[in-house]
Amino acid sequence: MGIPIKFLGRKDHQVKIRGYRIELEEIESQILSYSAALKHVVVAVKESNDNKSLVAYFVSDTVVDKSELRIFLQSKLPEYMVPGLYVALETLPLTPNGKIDRKSLPDVDSADIIKNQYVAAGNKLEESLVAIWQEVLGIEKIGIKDNFFELGGHSLVMVQVINKLHKSSGKSISFSNFFKNPTIESLSLQLQEDQYTAIGSAGFMESYPMSASQERFWLLSQLEGGSLAYNMPAAVVFTGKIDADKLEESFRHLIARHEILRTNFKTDQSGENRQYIRS
Repeated sequence: MGIPIKFLGRKDHQVKIRGYRIELEEIESQILSYSAALKHVVVAVKESNDNKSLVAYFVSDTVVDKSELRIFLQSKLPEYMVPGLYVALETLPLTPNGKIDRKSLPDVDSADIIKNQYVAAGNKLEESLVAIWQEVLGIEKIGIKDNFFELGGHSLVMVQVINKLHKSSGKSISFSNFFKNPTIESLSLQLQEDQYTAIGSAGFMESYPMSASQERFWLLSQLEGGSLAYNMPAAVVFTGKIDADKLEESFRHLIARHEILRTNFKTDQSGENRQYIRS
């Protein structure tokens, strides 16, 4: 009989957020370089609404402008390493041997979120954006002048906002325009200026031209043979009894829904590289 082992976490302070491995000490060092008034800094990861966020806890001799600190860090660190939330503490919790007790750091509350003076939504589009932001960020009261990133938003949450906005109103916003317009007020104005036209489905044909990226991969496969470079292997562990018929039916529905899963690529008689979708 084996001895049970409980995994408590990493001994160092490296974390993985949004697919990136991050050294928390590197962020802490940059925060300390912002001002000599900052005496102690610790960056931790907090989870809410199924999202992981970087939170900077600090002790300072003077009041720190959190917005200015964030702007400073944006000039020093990549976006995924910039904390979304900043919490000022009188002291940091310590372990019995005098080290910082990261597990005892307080949870973030609404007082720790960087907010501007509250201004309510003034039209239906702003109201829709407020509702979406409140849902994905888990914050009850958001004004149109509040900054998305200062509220704890990041690129993955941005994807949720864009998808929900398109689903509810049919409007679309690009990532670059979202970054340039991080408040509901400016984002709403940008959305009113943009005139995106939804891309309709292509009519049914026997075959379709390959896209530029598809043709590139097609040509590489012809030159190099059966390369596994772009395969994405994965293992799924099932517990309990498996209903093979239901499992097969699920895969059939998946294949029927996504045409790319039943698409063949080949060169036609005229020498053009095309894609053929099987029924």
